[in-house]
Amino acid sequence: MRSTLFSLLILVGPATASAAEPMPVHVLEAPRGADGQPQTHPVTGLQERMQKVFDAAGLAVRFEPVPLRRSLQALSRNDEALCVLGVFRTPEREAFGRYSRPVALEEQQVLIAPARVAAQLRQLATAQLALHDSRLQLLVYEGVSYGVELDRWIALRPQAPVRASSGTARALPMLERGHADLMIGARSELEAMRRREGYPMGRFEAVLLPGMPAPPTRHLLCSRKVDPAWVARFDAALPAVPWQPQPPP
Repeated sequence: MRSTLFSLLILVGPATASAAEPMPVHVLEAPRGADGQPQTHPVTGLQERMQKVFDAAGLAVRFEPVPLRRSLQALSRNDEALCVLGVFRTPEREAFGRYSRPVALEEQQVLIAPARVAAQLRQLATAQLALHDSRLQLLVYEGVSYGVELDRWIALRPQAPVRASSGTARALPMLERGHADLMIGARSELEAMRRREGYPMGRFEAVLLPGMPAPPTRHLLCSRKVDPAWVARFDAALPAVPWQPQPPP
């Protein structure tokens, strides 16, 4: 009897201790400015709100800023239990991860372009036509999803887009120098980049064309090694901490 009890303690003990370990939660690494310092977080205030959700759910976590591409590679390998905060939902990621309920609604995406290109964009009937116009070169961030519909449009472009690093690229100078003609982003993102790079107002414009997809939702995405019950506890705690959009930086 004592031998059986001792064996059970050996089996149960490590699992209980493992459950108490903080879960690594990767947060989207903020882009860096010319001085090398991190800029505004991709979703202002999200990490602070999510800490309250984790606390309400009684879940111990450890936030780690990691480039998105590296986080997605770690998820796809499924070598360890970890989660990534603030990512969009895509069919590709569904195959290797567990998604939470939506944690935030993204700001409406627009087309960002120099003023001369913005004038051309406004002559086009829809956003899809703009992204498929062979005269215009699109700039996208490497490894970043823009939502299911926009990702599909990008994949069907007549020529491949220009790809830049999501952590270090200076997008507006690339547009200014003619390396690309337009990019996809939000109005607040344009304003933050414009002020950071020192461009005057009006040098770049945000264009919202008919047919632009509705804003996607952001989620917590966990590896398959994360217990579904852990994600369920997180989901159950979400309503207790309502999402309140922050003003643009």
